[in-house]
This record gives sequence, structure tokens and C-alpha cells, in this order.
Amino acid sequence: MPAPQPASPMAVFKNRPGIKILEIAAKGGEPAYAPTEENVRTRKYPISRFLYFYTNGKPRGEVAKFIDWVLSSEGQAIVSEVGYYPLEKK
Repeated sequence: MPAPQPASPMAVFKNRPGIKILEIAAKGGEPAYAPTEENVRTRKYPISRFLYFYTNGKPRGEVAKFIDWVLSSEGQAIVSEVGYYPLEKK
């Protein structure tokens, strides 16, 4: 079974009006990092998570089409538009 592939690499809202962005350290005494795309991707910013779709077996039909669309350039543009960092292009 292949490893799960996330829809977005990190669930971190990018800077949006009304949201105060804070630098955070993983542990006391360590450097604090802002949630920039680079810091999130390199895991320097400690509060982030991957987003996954879970299916009952291999996706088929409309579910497979939807997942393929989310992973497409068009889908990833929307991921970015709504405030998440998109997957890195391979």
C-alpha cells in the first residue's frame, strides 16, 4: 500500500487580516520562528499539520476525480487562496 499523500503539506493559515502572526519556539530557550512557508516546510515552525483525505479503500469514481482535482494545479491554487501552503511541485 503506498504512503498517504497529503492534500496540503501544512495546515497553517497564512497572514490574513485580523490574524496576529506569532513567532513560536518548539521549546523554551530555542529560537522562535514565524510561520513563513520556508519555516513551515522545514519544520522550524512547530505548529503545523498535514491535511489528508481518508477513503475506504482505493479512491474510485467521483471521489478519485475530486482527489485528483485537489492535487492538480487548479486545486492547489485554491488551497493557497484559502490560506494554506500548497504542495511543492515535483
